[in-house]
Amino acid sequence: MFAMYWPAFSNRTTGKSADETELLTGNMAIEYAKQLTGFGLVRPEILSGLEKAKQRTFTPNPVEFRDLCLPWSLDAIVSEITDRRGRFKGEAFEWSHALVEQINMRVGFQLYQLSAERFRTIVKRDLDYWLQQIATGYDISKPKAALEIITEQPKSLVEQVGYTPKIFAAKAMMDRMNRIRNKRHVS
Repeated sequence: MFAMYWPAFSNRTTGKSADETELLTGNMAIEYAKQLTGFGLVRPEILSGLEKAKQRTFTPNPVEFRDLCLPWSLDAIVSEITDRRGRFKGEAFEWSHALVEQINMRVGFQLYQLSAERFRTIVKRDLDYWLQQIATGYDISKPKAALEIITEQPKSLVEQVGYTPKIFAAKAMMDRMNRIRNKRHVS
């Protein structure tokens, strides 16, 4: 990738000493690498991105390079969401990736509310959000439930404490609770 940048970068190093040129080149490579490591790309994705970058007439910046590395494109995501909400509506549908499904769940409903270009912009913003989440270690393949599902009935306080009151003590406690409850309703 750095070799691709060299023609554009070499203009900045003209007239500088070899040490200065090496320092500038090293700093550029370090900065580019720092930005790339934040995306969480793996080797096969990087190799794919390099092949795609070689076919371009311009050198991509780190964000553009990340987009080249990904196995999907913005157009493919928009198309898949459009298909799911259009011709495959109500049918069994298998998403190409959990990321596309997440984007659909968050912004897909806006397909019919916005212009095509505005919807594309919203999808791009959500894609960037999820890529940032993935880069920080979020596992997108396992959606998190908004509410915890309780499978068993919670135990009463008496059961939690493990104390079983005698019948008379229990009756006295119930009478006190009723009096307190009645006082609240009266006032």
